[in-house]
Amino acid sequence: MKSYRIALLSQTFYKKYNQSAYKELLYKTNRPYLVLLVLIDGIKYAIPFRSHLRHKYGYVLSGYKNKGDYKGLDFTKSIIIENDDYISVNAYISDEEYKKVSEEIKLIINKFKSFILKYKEVLNKTQRNRQEETIFKTCTLGIFLKNVNKK
Repeated sequence: MKSYRIALLSQTFYKKYNQSAYKELLYKTNRPYLVLLVLIDGIKYAIPFRSHLRHKYGYVLSGYKNKGDYKGLDFTKSIIIENDDYISVNAYISDEEYKKVSEEIKLIINKFKSFILKYKEVLNKTQRNRQEETIFKTCTLGIFLKNVNKK
């Protein structure tokens, strides 16, 4: 895999990680989420594109504002791709968004790496502030904790 790819998650993924058991994962009834696949330290992550990014733990695609929310990549809803069968087909985003992601992929990956480190740090805290508690209680990386902690 090159340093990144835009794809969809497969039905195999959604069958294994069903909504009733994994409430924090993103689900849409009419279509799957677009994700940005990145490889970091030998681990493949899928970072979902969101139309309503309302917190700082993500990457805003500058200039794409929608009803007070930002379009961007939501780090808190990222997952680890443990099996290539979890990836469906390549997907496409607007030319503007694709250009932005392509131009800033190194920055996106570095910001995501920082988020992973922050997530691990918060997990090891015995006391968290309210913002940390809210964000990290709903973060989907916890589902894949054994892989997050191995690096």
